[in-house]
Amino acid sequence: MNLSHKIGFSTNIFDNPSNIAGLVEDLAANFKCIEIEFEKDLREMIDSDESSWHEQCDKLNRIRKATGVYYSAHAPYIGEQTDICSSDEVTRRCAVDYLSRYIVKSAEIGAEIYTIHPGYVELDQSGITAFDFNQLVKSLRSLLAVAEENNVEILLENTGPDRINYIVLSDEQHETLCQLGNISLTLDLVHFHGFYFKKDPYEYFEKLKSILPRVKNAHFNDVLNGEHVHLPLKKGNFDYHQVINFMKEEGYQGNFIVEESGGGYRPKDFVDSTREYISHIESSEMA
Repeated sequence: MNLSHKIGFSTNIFDNPSNIAGLVEDLAANFKCIEIEFEKDLREMIDSDESSWHEQCDKLNRIRKATGVYYSAHAPYIGEQTDICSSDEVTRRCAVDYLSRYIVKSAEIGAEIYTIHPGYVELDQSGITAFDFNQLVKSLRSLLAVAEENNVEILLENTGPDRINYIVLSDEQHETLCQLGNISLTLDLVHFHGFYFKKDPYEYFEKLKSILPRVKNAHFNDVLNGEHVHLPLKKGNFDYHQVINFMKEEGYQGNFIVEESGGGYRPKDFVDSTREYISHIESSEMA
């Protein structure tokens, strides 16, 4: 596998504009794999104007066929409308229906994998956070049926620290959900690093090795001192190259997508630093 061909970019660095095809066309000049996130302006456009989505979809498919770029998709995740773990059954069912629509949208642009978040924690009367795992199981069973009909694979993303509203699943819970059917993981390395960067290197890489068989997609950025802030490459002190090489050596075949922005940096900073990283890898592959 040429690692340089596996380094990709997410549209969420640009807050997912409604003219997603124009953005993707520009990105496809530099990246061979692009993750299209159905959020922000793009999500609003799809929900309000189906004809505009069909126009964008046609353009995205023309770009894919002309360039050979590989698309993956990321589900909407902001707000109650996406909460597939809600204890309120009406809310949960509506969220399943909503994310099911976006499975179909993913298939329409030729995306084979569809990353989702598990939902939100809830507060009880005492202020204690919790979630009902069985609600998530029910939702994923329903989403699996839609995904299989559309030849799309569902991936669950691991959640990072310091985001108290998002559900953090244990390794055992991830394993249980993966056994429901054709479900794998999107491993966000920033989130993983946030939990394990204080471990000694052996324990860190053994933990990574233990979950790799379930991983089909990866997100990464640079990080400073393990803080949950997604930075452009070479702007922190995270040895992401070591981790990426480890995953490759352990047999991982999926993509590594630069995804999510932070630290006050511009989208251009993320694009330029990722292009530089790809150039560095290409030079090594040619040596």
